[in-house]
Amino acid sequence: MAIQPQLDLLTDSPKAAAVPQAITEPGRRNRRGHSHRPYFSGGILALFILAGLIGPLIAPHSTTHVSLSLYLRPPVFAGGTWAYPLGTDELGRDVLSRLLGGARISLLVGLSVVFISGAFGLVVAMISGYIGGRIDAVLMRFTDATLAFPTILLAIVLAAIFGASEQNVIIILAVGGWASYARVIRSEVLRLKKQDFIVMSVVMGAGPLWIIRRHLIPNVMSTLVVLATLQLGAAILSEGAMSFLGIGVPPPAPSWGGMLAGGSDYLTTAWWLALFPGIALSLTVLASNLMGDWLRSRSDPTGHR
Repeated sequence: MAIQPQLDLLTDSPKAAAVPQAITEPGRRNRRGHSHRPYFSGGILALFILAGLIGPLIAPHSTTHVSLSLYLRPPVFAGGTWAYPLGTDELGRDVLSRLLGGARISLLVGLSVVFISGAFGLVVAMISGYIGGRIDAVLMRFTDATLAFPTILLAIVLAAIFGASEQNVIIILAVGGWASYARVIRSEVLRLKKQDFIVMSVVMGAGPLWIIRRHLIPNVMSTLVVLATLQLGAAILSEGAMSFLGIGVPPPAPSWGGMLAGGSDYLTTAWWLALFPGIALSLTVLASNLMGDWLRSRSDPTGHR
């Protein structure tokens, strides 16, 4: 009889009542962290994809038409006209139309680079991680060499040999980007092949190709998607940097990096030439990184980032 009042006092005490709340609070934070939706990054990426798909079709003017009589007209909020809401460049071309055209180039380059480098990196990771041995050693040393080689130097060399073009930009960035996929996915394969379901499949006589196709690839797809989302922003930024240096998409094709390069000579007199493509490039890369970070947090069952 003396024990029950003591238990009642213990459970009714403020300290005891605070213990369960303190224990469950981290779980509540994790659930809140998982329940948020990437409205900002998703909206920016949706606008970017929409502009890339239909932007040139709805552009008010041609992206390459030159009219010197429209030389450096300011945006509408700086004294310009609604006919050219974001102003014109040094050749009289509409900045808004060129931004929409540049979105298509950036979307095409980014998605192509992600697909090619992701597919090649996945194949290398599967062969290296599952087979192992000397093949793993050779492939990983080749991967390390690729990661150590500066992509911009490779771009300069290949552009000097083959010339600057949209196709060459895709090839250069894919050659420099597959190694990160191979390195990360290989670690996943090394972890997965020790799992019981893989061991049982080997015991039952399943071949390597069947195991890779039915077990390994489906289990690394979440990691591949996260990497692809993060690399999309990096590919778009790299294309912009190459176009800025003159070794990317050649003019008169509208490229955000090329627009930045052209506007750098008019920062004090025509600031809008560099401002608007810079904002478009920054927001797209930021949204891609935020979306990749959100997908990574969703794929973590513990809720830790």
